Amino acid sequence: MNNEVVGRKRKIFTFAVALFGALLLWMYAIGYDTEMASETYTGVVVEIMGVNTNGYTVADGDSFSLSVDVRLEGTRQLLSGIDAADLSAYVDISGVNGPGLTTLPVTVVAPNGSTVESVSVPNVTLYVDVFTSRTIQVNVEKTYTSAYTIGQMKQDAYVVTVYGPESIISNAEAYAHFDLGNVVTGSFNVSGNIQLRDVETKATISNPYISLSRNTVNVTITMNSKKTVPVKLVMKDTDFTSEEVSFATDLSSVTLEGPVYDLSKVEYLTVTCDDSIADGDFSRTMTVSELLAENDVPTTLSAEYGEAEFTYTVSLPAISFANIEIDASRIFVYGIPADSNLIAEAIGDLTVRILGPYQEVLTYKSELMTVMINYNTMEKDPATGDYIGIAEISTGNNHICVVGNYTVPVAEMTLQVIENTIS
Repeated sequence: MNNEVVGRKRKIFTFAVALFGALLLWMYAIGYDTEMASETYTGVVVEIMGVNTNGYTVADGDSFSLSVDVRLEGTRQLLSGIDAADLSAYVDISGVNGPGLTTLPVTVVAPNGSTVESVSVPNVTLYVDVFTSRTIQVNVEKTYTSAYTIGQMKQDAYVVTVYGPESIISNAEAYAHFDLGNVVTGSFNVSGNIQLRDVETKATISNPYISLSRNTVNVTITMNSKKTVPVKLVMKDTDFTSEEVSFATDLSSVTLEGPVYDLSKVEYLTVTCDDSIADGDFSRTMTVSELLAENDVPTTLSAEYGEAEFTYTVSLPAISFANIEIDASRIFVYGIPADSNLIAEAIGDLTVRILGPYQEVLTYKSELMTVMINYNTMEKDPATGDYIGIAEISTGNNHICVVGNYTVPVAEMTLQVIENTIS
């Protein structure tokens, strides 16, 4: 009986111990399920919400990247079943009511029963606007101290496409500025940065969210200068020269403007007169532009008042010049020693220039002239072996004179040579 009692007591004890253990385990489980705790979850990706709901987008929205660490509070049992993938975070721009920089909170969505205790980046500053593009003209500006002026300019880009916040680029203008200093050359190339500025305030625009289709512009600049050239008369198809007539005009010179190199090609401009002057005075009216065209002036050059008319008149003077040819048979050598058997004669004809009253020069005949050469003044020309004599010219008319001094090549021979030649 004692063994039976002992066995029964042992069973009761074992059951009591098991019951107590189960009670303790149940009490522990109840405590674990209700005990509050905190846990940090890393690498929660933040997204942008509300894009275009109010017309705005975020600068660099496509490349926006932000991850945050989130600390949650909840029961141990709840937190133990949560990982970072169960959390989501976002920044909502739908409430933004104006363009520019704005600071917005990072909102975290956590599983039910948990509370967001903290976020490693609680707020984010974003640039929001309506992002668009527009094509605008590139203006080239320059400063210089040279006496030259800016002539032709050629750019390799006249427009640029600008992308960025509409509130800024809608009132922007593009330009490139060149400080040329004291330019002393005719044509050259320069390269400059394209910049943006506000049309009204002229303040430079510096915004990291603006981009240009190109950043530089290359310009070829031709410098212009001015040059005053005289207007001269040219006699064409006539026996008269410009110096022999009277020339009157209300345009004695023309001021040209254009590239320095082209200006250097023009020393003077000419007007012409033909043989109609023999019938009296010659007069012509023309424009300055016609004068440039007749002189083949480069089209890059221009003259002030190019379409203005001017008149020039050519008149025969009271005296005139003419060129007279004297036959060799009328050129005589004197002063040859009488006891010598020498003979000397001119080699070829002689052309001289005469000056006198117009009508007398016009009808003058060369037969009235004689040319004498003093044998004692002749000198031998070492280059040809011929003798050179100084011509003493008589016009046979007191109103006409010879202009200039002339020499005549003379051949010297002996009478014996002449006799042998004849025989």
